[in-house]
Amino acid sequence: MFGAGGASQFNGNGFMPSPDVQAGGSAQKKNYDQDKQSVRKVSIRQICSALEQRTGDDIFLDGKELVNVGIVGKIVRVTEEQVTYKLLVDDGTGQITVKIFVNGEDADMERQRLAELTAGKYVRVFGNINGYNGVQELQAFSARPITDYNEVTYHLSQIIFQHLHLSKGGSDISGVPAMPNMDGAAAGGFGAAAAPVASGFGSSGLNPIQDDVLNIFNAPDAMNIEAGLTAHDIIARSNNRYNKAQVDDAILYLVNEGHLYSTIDDQHFKSCNT
Repeated sequence: MFGAGGASQFNGNGFMPSPDVQAGGSAQKKNYDQDKQSVRKVSIRQICSALEQRTGDDIFLDGKELVNVGIVGKIVRVTEEQVTYKLLVDDGTGQITVKIFVNGEDADMERQRLAELTAGKYVRVFGNINGYNGVQELQAFSARPITDYNEVTYHLSQIIFQHLHLSKGGSDISGVPAMPNMDGAAAGGFGAAAAPVASGFGSSGLNPIQDDVLNIFNAPDAMNIEAGLTAHDIIARSNNRYNKAQVDDAILYLVNEGHLYSTIDDQHFKSCNT
C-alpha cells in the first residue's frame, strides 16, 4: 500500500534524494535493546527502499535496524473500519498506509480525536513497520495533525541529519546529537527557523503538569534507560508533587500528541526525542 510516485501531494517540496540503503537482517529474534526503541525520522521513500532491500525478517536503513519510525505527510484518504482507522499518507517521496487500532475502554475518545485527521491535512505519525500477507503498512502508536508547518521543514532536516550521521559511521540513532528545534511559528513564515528550545518538540500548549512530566522524560539519564519510565518513576522523580491519576493523564496526553511512546509494555514510556 505504498509507492514512490507521490511527489505531487507536496508539489515537489518533499525530501527527494534516495539515500543508500544497506540490506541485511536475520530471522533470529533479538533481545530488547536501545536500537529497537529509538525512533528514526524517515521519508516514505526510505521505508520503501529499505523494504525492497530486505532479505530477512528485519529491515535495515543505513546499516541500522529500522523498527520505530516517524513520518510527516499529507493525508490523501481516510478509511474508517470497525476497529481501525487507515490513513493513506503522502510525504512527497511516496505513499504509505498508516493503520491505527481503535478498541478498548478509550475507543470512543480515540475516535473523537482521530476525527481531526481528515484528507488534506498534514499529520505526524510514529509507528512500527509491519507486513501481513505481503501488504506493508505502518502501524501507528501515535498520530496527530500538524498545525505549524515548520514541523514539516524540521522533519525533513532531521531525515537528512540522521542519514548523514549514520551513513558516515555514527552510533545508533539514540547517540545522534540533538538538533535545534523548529517547533512553533517562526517570524519568517514556513521554513524559517524558530528559536531553539530544550526539548525536541517544545512544550508550548502543555499545561504545567504535562510540561513537567515531559521534561522528566527528556532528562538525559531518563532517555538512557532502555525500558523507559513508568508513572511511578515519574512520581518519584517529581518528588511526589503529583498523584498517580495526574501523571497517568499527562502521559496519555503526551502519547496522543506524539511526545512519548510505549516500550516493553503499556506501563513503560520513553520520549520520542530519544
